[in-house]
Amino acid sequence: AKVNISNCSVTQPPNMVFVTDLLVGLTSSTTFSVSCTTNGSGDPAILNIGLSAGSGTVAQRTQKKGIAALGYNLYQDAARTVVWGDTGAAQYAQPIGANVSNLSITIYGQIDNTPANLADAPGVYSDPSITLTLTW
Repeated sequence: AKVNISNCSVTQPPNMVFVTDLLVGLTSSTTFSVSCTTNGSGDPAILNIGLSAGSGTVAQRTQKKGIAALGYNLYQDAARTVVWGDTGAAQYAQPIGANVSNLSITIYGQIDNTPANLADAPGVYSDPSITLTLTW
């Protein structure tokens, strides 16, 4: 038997802000929380958390300022090795064995340290179209 997840909610993550000096190998992070109610008992159910591609692809997201663009990505781990996507194995998988309240989950970001990014003009770049989804 397996635990059944009956309902989940998520807090809106704060904006991820990167510093303005692209020479430092830019990283940032933001945290959100998930609360779920369950019923039944047994093996944990899996809550899948996906992040959409936004203004690019999951393999290479893009922040824009007018026509200028910065390549960046979002990751599941602090080492920034596991890209966070929106389907299948690219989703963050969180086992849920009982009711959880305010489970804290971190999204890690990194702007690519590439010649193209380093040549971009200073300013505010954004990717307002990232969507977080929960499935179980």
